[in-house]
Amino acid sequence: MSIKIDHINIVTSDLESAREFFAALGFTVRRSGELAGSWIANLTGLTNVKADYIGMTLPNDSVVLELLEFHSPIGNKDDSISQLNQIGYRHLALRVDNIDEVIADLKSRNIQILSAVQSYEPLSKRLCYVIGPDGVVIELAEYLKTGDEA
Repeated sequence: MSIKIDHINIVTSDLESAREFFAALGFTVRRSGELAGSWIANLTGLTNVKADYIGMTLPNDSVVLELLEFHSPIGNKDDSISQLNQIGYRHLALRVDNIDEVIADLKSRNIQILSAVQSYEPLSKRLCYVIGPDGVVIELAEYLKTGDEA
């Protein structure tokens, strides 16, 4: 059996702001459209579904980040989504080549950086969290070259 990640879905209250945020991280739009009709209602268990979506990918990556904005029915915002000890989905981690450069670029775009860069020595990793649209948490991770890598 072969299993691979196809896409990751993030529901947002403002599709364009979310697109701009992820574009700042290097994602590009690959597809977009509207979701409506009985198939999506049957799939989600929601009635009168009407939503717009944008599918974005990173260069040389096939996993799609699917951003979704529901116009009907509109969901509730969870104010605690950014609290890192909440049960359930916590964050999407993006591997970067130069975390300091990425953070400087995000700061210039007024994107909230949750913490200073931290080091996690067991994995030779530098990391920090960024707060995205609607409080979604993104981890930026830079792995330092140790000589053991393939």
